[in-house]
Amino acid sequence: MNILFPFASIKESIKHTKREYLYLQLHKATIHVVTGRFPNHPSSKIWIYHTHFLCEYALQSLLFMSDNGKHYPNLFDKFHEAQLKVANTGPPSWWGNKDVHSSHQAYLLSLDPDYYSQFEWNVKPAKTIYLPSIDPLTELLRIQKELPC
Repeated sequence: MNILFPFASIKESIKHTKREYLYLQLHKATIHVVTGRFPNHPSSKIWIYHTHFLCEYALQSLLFMSDNGKHYPNLFDKFHEAQLKVANTGPPSWWGNKDVHSSHQAYLLSLDPDYYSQFEWNVKPAKTIYLPSIDPLTELLRIQKELPC
């Protein structure tokens, strides 16, 4: 159910994710987080208050896939509707954390060494990812401080 970001850039992460993994992330993981089906799962908890940003990832992924011949208009509509219902709070506090992104690279490398070794990431394959512990109150206070009034 993990949503993998090998880089602190949505576009770079999408560009470096193998197509079938990109679709799996959209279909199985992202939609569960956006719809709230697994609120207590660690992968859901790290996205607390950042559904808008996660929808942006999904929408950009779908546009990328569409540019490459795969069209999912129903999913696009679902994510667009979900994005319109929530505030844009920007990326989560862990976004840009080198430990998070490099652990995602290591995990992807373990999933498909032949494909991901072409990127020459400076990581060793690993079957786990680093999920930062997010305190919901601290995250909310950070967002309130950063958002313009």
